[in-house]
Amino acid sequence: MCNSGENSVSVISTETSSEVKRIPTGASPYKIAASPNGNFIYVTNQQSSNVYVINTQTNTVISVIPVGLLPTGIAVSPNGQLVYVLNTNTNTVSIIRTADNTVTATIILPYSSPSDLVFSPDGSKAYITNLNSNNLSIIDTGTNTIIATVNTELNPLGVTITPDGAKVYILNSSSGTVSVLNTAANTITAIIPVGQYPYGAKPDTDGTRIFVTNFFSNLISVIDTASDTVVGTITSELYPADIVIRP
Repeated sequence: MCNSGENSVSVISTETSSEVKRIPTGASPYKIAASPNGNFIYVTNQQSSNVYVINTQTNTVISVIPVGLLPTGIAVSPNGQLVYVLNTNTNTVSIIRTADNTVTATIILPYSSPSDLVFSPDGSKAYITNLNSNNLSIIDTGTNTIIATVNTELNPLGVTITPDGAKVYILNSSSGTVSVLNTAANTITAIIPVGQYPYGAKPDTDGTRIFVTNFFSNLISVIDTASDTVVGTITSELYPADIVIRP
């Protein structure tokens, strides 16, 4: 868990629900992504413009990787070989090779404020929300090029994908909606009203439900992926942000 105000990451035991260690990071840690095998986590530090790599077996920082300005969104490819980092203030994507923790390529986005991303299950594509351009970039990870751009509603902040890769759900923070992308055609097939300022989302393990946090409504919207409608809401504490589904 990122503690942005004190520049650290807390390690929480899932057995006791208590903090077992606090690891110093760079300035303003923002998001965490884990390797598929769980051996490493990657932390974006917004004000330091770098990524910390932490070994989860020893809970120690093993590498510090410079990236672009104000890194926010981060994701590890399904095969664990690459980490994509979104640099919000430079409108770029830094691509880190995990074998040696070096930046091997940088993608320049012709859009403003990339905020979040998700990989397709096979790793062939990355879907990136551009907060201030009101669109979604689709990247071919084999060539590191933009192959499609899809318009969204206002200020797309978060994004998630179904386990089968058939649908991408885009959270339009200022519209209070979720856009549904059919990945076969790269077209929007539904726009779902949710709460105020949808922020984070994850699917359940079988992909039948998407859980969306609504930052200013203090609730979680439950979306049925077959009908793409809200089928329930869950009241939360104040300002729910990101969300994780236990496997």
